[in-house]
Amino acid sequence: MKRLFFFLPLLAFVMLTACGNPPVKTQNQSETAPAVQVINDIPDAEPPTSPVLTQAKFAELEFDFGEMSVTEDFTHTFKLRNTGSEELVIEQVKPSCSCTTPDWTKEAIAPGEEGFITAKFSPKPEYRGSFVKTVTVTANTDPALTVLKITGEVVD
Repeated sequence: MKRLFFFLPLLAFVMLTACGNPPVKTQNQSETAPAVQVINDIPDAEPPTSPVLTQAKFAELEFDFGEMSVTEDFTHTFKLRNTGSEELVIEQVKPSCSCTTPDWTKEAIAPGEEGFITAKFSPKPEYRGSFVKTVTVTANTDPALTVLKITGEVVD
């Protein structure tokens, strides 16, 4: 029991003085000496490669349906061309709401070839008035995201 009372304060003292305090510099230590020296001795090491990027050119980024009836679905197809030197892969197409359904070219688009993104807008029966909806396209392009916009006005 006496040992416990001796070691417990000693342990507390060591923990309190060792944690959170900056190291004390002696006169022999250099101001510019690094604390840790990192050596990279891996032969023929290559930097990590980035994903292959290409370029896409859309014919348009916005489309206005104008006035439309609440009883009809409206569809617009956005055309795009791969203007880069690598295959273009559309990874994901995400609408801003459930009233818009996308479709797109699922296979890789070769350089110089065309693809499509289709946005089908289905207004709910109680919906009236102007709307702005977006479809976000994710692809191996620079920039990786392209936002397409559809607008219109739902009337009786």
